[in-house]
Amino acid sequence: MTTLLLFALLHGQDDTELKEKEETVRKRLAELFEICKGEDLSKAAGYVVYRGVDKDRKWKDPCDYKNEDEKKAVDRICERIKGYFKDYESHEIVKFHAEKESEGEWCILEVTFKKAEKTKKVAFCFLKVKDAYAIGDID
Repeated sequence: MTTLLLFALLHGQDDTELKEKEETVRKRLAELFEICKGEDLSKAAGYVVYRGVDKDRKWKDPCDYKNEDEKKAVDRICERIKGYFKDYESHEIVKFHAEKESEGEWCILEVTFKKAEKTKKVAFCFLKVKDAYAIGDID
């Protein structure tokens, strides 16, 4: 009985942590969407994971918009996001899950973009870097 109670308490804590992560990642994605819809894409740098050649920073830092290569990476992400909003009329987050990989724990929001009968599913994959979640990949 004690083992079951302990399991239930620990499992509940995991569910709470997962829900908190989901809420935080949802908020970060909404903020990134708004930034990408605007003109000043430099604000998006903190929302995009560095994936360049510096092994000490790769998957551990957000992008720096002052660096030309990192600026291009941020701009590409934002243009891709802008494209979803241009091509589709609405979107809905349909699923959240977390997966541990070599880079860390990925928090993944699956989003469905819709326009009439046309739909597109997109996975926005976040890693926690420098105490905030940032996009590491879009599938």
